[in-house]
Amino acid sequence: MTIIKESIKQLNFFKGMTESTLEAISRVCASCTFGKQEIIYLRGDSDGRVFLVLKGEVELFMGGRGARIVIQTFREGDFFGDLSFVNHPTPFPQEEYAQASKETEVCVLVKSDMLRLLETNPLFTMALLLNLRDRLHHAESKIKDLAISEAPTRLLNELIRYASSNGKEERGFYHIGSRLTHQHLADLSGLARETVTKTLALLFEKEFISLTPLKIISLNIQKITKDCAGCIDITSMQNT
Repeated sequence: MTIIKESIKQLNFFKGMTESTLEAISRVCASCTFGKQEIIYLRGDSDGRVFLVLKGEVELFMGGRGARIVIQTFREGDFFGDLSFVNHPTPFPQEEYAQASKETEVCVLVKSDMLRLLETNPLFTMALLLNLRDRLHHAESKIKDLAISEAPTRLLNELIRYASSNGKEERGFYHIGSRLTHQHLADLSGLARETVTKTLALLFEKEFISLTPLKIISLNIQKITKDCAGCIDITSMQNT
């Protein structure tokens, strides 16, 4: 319990919460580790569990290996799983798959414990609502991209979302902190891998993106903001 408490204490999500709140959360948490590409839950699972990412990264996706779309990516301090907030006698089945994209440690709570925390800890409840607000904005932006955006806009928005959590700003550029394969970008954007390759070449040509000597994608935020105003969702970058 002490180890879990010290782990969650380091997360930005829990900054400002009292020792008693942290103690209450750690008492009902069980730590679990998943290896890279290990499935955390499958579509149709309905065990009512809630997960908190302590370290690592989890991708929520739909579809199979041949044609899958990453709906959302969860990182340190994010909750996922059954977040319906309704004490329904039968938990709602999951509609997506959850998979660790790297070695990941999560804290697992059962639904009844999560509801009890919400009822008795106002700071925890408010922090979770703010977290869900940001996720809702992300989901709405992604749905808009999938529905109406052309490939360059969709891919740029996905790079911006990814950089907001994995990037580092340096003189008007955001360097994405890890290498992204064309297939991973295809999964994130819902585009075919061949389309991603052609679109990246176009974005390089227009100088919206470049490659660092270590082959890390760098976003020219000033140029993107100037030339793509109205079609690019820059708010996720502004919130970092």
